[in-house]
Formats: sequence, C-alpha cells, structure tokens
Amino acid sequence: MLAIAIREQSNLSAQIKEWGFTDIPTDVVQAIDDFQDIEYLEICTFIAAAVLDDLAK
Repeated sequence: MLAIAIREQSNLSAQIKEWGFTDIPTDVVQAIDDFQDIEYLEICTFIAAAVLDDLAK
C-alpha cells in the first residue's frame, strides 16, 4: 500500500480507506502519513527486506 501511495501521490490513510484495511493501528498510519517520499521508500525497502529474510529462513 505504501508503494501505491507513492505512485498515486497520496498517503497511507487514503490507501487504507480505499482498500478497506482495518487491522493497521491508527497511530502507525498517522506516523507514516507524516513521512516524506524518501521515507516512504525507505520503509518499503525495510519491509521488503524483512519479508524476504523471513522467507529465506
């Protein structure tokens, strides 16, 4: 959803509302909404690396 937000020049809140996700804590969404574009990319990279690391185990 972060990558979609970057592509559509929106934020995480808008994507969560559009896609109907309800299990993401509001405080996390609000914190991420304050990120700049490069910070969005950094967190996307971090999440992708963590997922790949878990898959490799």
